[in-house]
Amino acid sequence: MLTFRLPLPPSINSYFRMGRGPKGRAAYQKFKAWKEAAGWDINRQRIGQVTTGGMPGNVAVHILFERTSDIDNRIKPLLDLLQEMAVFANDRQIVDLHAQFSDITGCIVSVRAA
Repeated sequence: MLTFRLPLPPSINSYFRMGRGPKGRAAYQKFKAWKEAAGWDINRQRIGQVTTGGMPGNVAVHILFERTSDIDNRIKPLLDLLQEMAVFANDRQIVDLHAQFSDITGCIVSVRAA
């Protein structure tokens, strides 16, 4: 099992904004800053814990969030980052997802083979 303590992800409402030009969407600065900080945290915390390419097979994800908004608004940015950081190869591997509020600052995410 891998466990990471990360800064609270931004709400999905700030994940993307409608933009002009060929890309059509641009990440808000707040999201980009969170993604960079959380990515460094993942790399620092997983040294020696996981091989390149992430966990094989099905995975279960358990997330504890600081209570600040709707719980589902925080899940998508976090799962996308875990995939980008190769904690697992694809979020389609997730067969069990549990999220709950807790009296913590930021979030704690645990990923294990299912």
